[in-house]
Amino acid sequence: APGGASGIGWRFSFERSIQSESGGSQTVVLQDGSRYYFYATGGQFANTYRPGLRLRSISTDPAEYEFTDLDDRVDRFRSLNDRLVLVSSTFRGGYVQNYLYDSSNRLTSIVDSFGHTITIEWSGALVSSIRNAVAVARYTYSTNSVISGIALPKTERLIKVVVSALDGTEARANDY
Repeated sequence: APGGASGIGWRFSFERSIQSESGGSQTVVLQDGSRYYFYATGGQFANTYRPGLRLRSISTDPAEYEFTDLDDRVDRFRSLNDRLVLVSSTFRGGYVQNYLYDSSNRLTSIVDSFGHTITIEWSGALVSSIRNAVAVARYTYSTNSVISGIALPKTERLIKVVVSALDGTEARANDY
């Protein structure tokens, strides 16, 4: 999805990706935008900039990688529709989050090791709602740029968030 797995303008701790480079090398991109280059050497990957970061190939068909950060968080990436996407994160202590995507590589749900589920619904490239076991947040956007009556893509701006209980009772609303 444009702007990342969670849509335009959204950033979350799971916004991590791997980009394939020439010669089989890989670049790991973290949620804060930092990038770490791993060069391929003898079937392994090496990073000389930040010792302690590790990347290893798990399988080639489909492509699957495992990245370990300095906090011992282990992220597993798998090829989906010719793009490497984050499919799970295992944190120190054993807590796990699994990430599921639709056919457009948009994140649709997060399920953790306690059985908690977050469901994400989309309207094009925009998150329209996020739901958990007790509430749903709905998002409204405006189009910033219109030329000759045609809305320009990627110019949307979040203007309202409404959080409601699953029975529809509104808990709060914020206008932006």
